[in-house]
Amino acid sequence: MGIKQDLIATLGEFTGTTLFLLLALGGAKTAQYTRTSSQTEGLQTALGNQTIIFIAVSFGISLLVTAWVFYRVTGGLFNPAITLALWLIGGLGALRAILLVVAQLAGGIAGAALVAALTPFGGAQSVTTTLGPGVNIGQGLFIEAFLTATLVLTVLFLAAEKHRSTYLAPIGIGLVLLSDHLFGVAWTGCGINPARSFGPAVVSGSFPGYHWIYWVGPLIGTLLAVGFYLMLKAFDYTSVVFGQDADHEVTEAERHVVGSSLFRRLGRKFVVYHTKEGAPRPTESIVMYDSRDPAMQEAIRHGKATIVVPADMEAGVATEAAADGKPATAPQLVNGVPSMRPEAQDVGGLQVPGTTSGGIAILPIAKVILQS
Repeated sequence: MGIKQDLIATLGEFTGTTLFLLLALGGAKTAQYTRTSSQTEGLQTALGNQTIIFIAVSFGISLLVTAWVFYRVTGGLFNPAITLALWLIGGLGALRAILLVVAQLAGGIAGAALVAALTPFGGAQSVTTTLGPGVNIGQGLFIEAFLTATLVLTVLFLAAEKHRSTYLAPIGIGLVLLSDHLFGVAWTGCGINPARSFGPAVVSGSFPGYHWIYWVGPLIGTLLAVGFYLMLKAFDYTSVVFGQDADHEVTEAERHVVGSSLFRRLGRKFVVYHTKEGAPRPTESIVMYDSRDPAMQEAIRHGKATIVVPADMEAGVATEAAADGKPATAPQLVNGVPSMRPEAQDVGGLQVPGTTSGGIAILPIAKVILQS
């Protein structure tokens, strides 16, 4: 896509990150605010259970709301760790990813600055991420890593993977962030987002010697989550519990057929195993997916079309197009797999709309006839 779309996504991500952290950090500061008799001593930062719950809810609900608002504009990422994960799985181009990370870090600074400007006592110092009493650097590093991994894995399976409840992904993502904070706030401040740790540190001018763990920890967690996600994808995890998005009870026969292959030849027709209905449907041809075609978009949105991505060139479907979408010199055989990649399905979820679409679409329009 063009630079115009990249700049729109960058602006949206900056705005979304700013609003997310304004609400989240503002809630965290409010949770720690207590008045002294003179009202001059500012914030008492001993964290009790009620304070931790207040902070966790502030972050979870803030992300839920702002991600839901912005996911159709930018993807609602607000976190360099999530941006890195989407780039690693091919859901984002390198330029878009770099621009979003810059926007997220700038949004972190802007959000923290707004909290410091709008509230009395302590500026942004009370919402910086620091290690709790008795927590060593190694413990802090791996707390950040594992909590980040849970967040990234949730985003990948609820948002990057397309399913019938993708539009509800912000709820699950907000809840996992809330859960992470219930665990992590007392021990590390629960960064799990370099933008969240970097912004308050810049505004308050406070960079402890171990600040690096709030960058390296999320990096490790992202790599763990992406590695696990790609491993499950490589083993085709969708064939293990098939039919979770079906509108009817899936029979054992359907499970066996669908799990064995996406395509089978039936005379001159290809049999397409519809991932939603869990039943085979023959079609006479396939066409290349064009994200700019409104008819294709509508067909995908209403579940009347399926997108697949070319995999290893084994026994499969003869197509007149190469894997990159350009005309092939001769018909090629491709083994199709259902595409859950965000750039292959440009509708719904917390994907990043506007990225290059790929794959092959089976469409119930003029050139392609689907039969029950």
